[in-house]
Amino acid sequence: MKYIKSKMQALLLILVIFTTQNLMGQRGRHHHPNMMAEIEALKEDLNLSEAQSAQIDKLQADFKTQIEAIKADESKEWSEKRAAMKTLRDHQKTAVEEILTNEQNTLLAERKATHQAERSAKMEERKANGKALRRELKAYHTENIAPVILTQRAKLEKSLSEEDKVEIAKLRTAFAAKKLAKQEEIEKRKAERKANGEKGSPHDRKAKMEDRKAGKLARENDEDVRILKALVEKYESNIEVLYVEIESQKTEWEAAQKKIIQQFKEENGMGGGAYRKGHHTMEGHKKGRRGGLHRKGDAGRHRHHEGRKGKMKKGHFLLLDPTQATQNGQATALTQIKIYPNPATSSNTLDYEVKEAGRIKIEIHDAQGRLVRVLLDEEKSVGQYQLNMDLSTLKNRTYFYVVSDKQGVTTKKFLILEK
Repeated sequence: MKYIKSKMQALLLILVIFTTQNLMGQRGRHHHPNMMAEIEALKEDLNLSEAQSAQIDKLQADFKTQIEAIKADESKEWSEKRAAMKTLRDHQKTAVEEILTNEQNTLLAERKATHQAERSAKMEERKANGKALRRELKAYHTENIAPVILTQRAKLEKSLSEEDKVEIAKLRTAFAAKKLAKQEEIEKRKAERKANGEKGSPHDRKAKMEDRKAGKLARENDEDVRILKALVEKYESNIEVLYVEIESQKTEWEAAQKKIIQQFKEENGMGGGAYRKGHHTMEGHKKGRRGGLHRKGDAGRHRHHEGRKGKMKKGHFLLLDPTQATQNGQATALTQIKIYPNPATSSNTLDYEVKEAGRIKIEIHDAQGRLVRVLLDEEKSVGQYQLNMDLSTLKNRTYFYVVSDKQGVTTKKFLILEK
């Protein structure tokens, strides 16, 4: 089912979202650029006279007082306050333009345009870096984590009664329908809030909180959730054994993904402090976010197995379909590949084994997912093959070999070091 196929990707992306937020730095709420602040920063460049400075200082003080008054007015809805503040900003802009000379207004407009262009460029860079990081983590998850989780889930299948297998299949379908309905409702509300000019406002944030509370209440009263909890309780001891079996691997996954994040920051010249322990790290989010598998804590530190949340995370694991090739929304290619050396400098070798005859495509993509080079796109018979790759024209950074066949897609990360 689509719901189950995307479940592990969704769980991983929750982690990645938190990680990426930290990677991009701690960002406060966005505010529209304030003309008074721009003038304050450009007072020397604008060469303001004493009279102009005095007028602008007074205008700035009055503006601040009026804005605070609007915010404090409890008789107005947020949309009314927003409109009032926009009107006030427009009046402020007109007043400033009247104080400044034509030459000063031109300079101010030029600086404002430059600032907006720089800000837009930074935002685009953050978005690109976020996508690139998610791609790297997703590739690691697909290759290393998902197969192990599915293997464990396949073991559990042997312990399930035929009746419970049927019940679990029904639950998969039911939760898929609910997820789709929820997504449609979220998109509808987003469109409504955007149309009403409420996006990013306190009202918008309040509406989201209310949505979460309503969703929580609905889950608590959901009959399908009740059935799933009962099934988890029935097979909880079996699931715990499966968790324990891969305890050491979970530690390895955690360390590897931390390394991917740190390496990504270094490769992209991104500063910032180290990830805070227990916050924007795998360690901070292992309490129920990776494919329904969780560390069994000691001394009560990670007792997230107990209670409603623990039951539901195990429920996610129980709902996984062990017959699926992967749980990331896309099947894995049958064609197997090996790369050496990795990292490389000017060249490396790609060994690949075609297990089912058909069309094989091999490409190189960069960390942002952009196609760099098509290496192969032709019909291949079953057998072992090799490609010797000239990497001398590629820059020192992270890349991916992307192999596609009729079964699906497989990616392999490789690095190019300084030549």
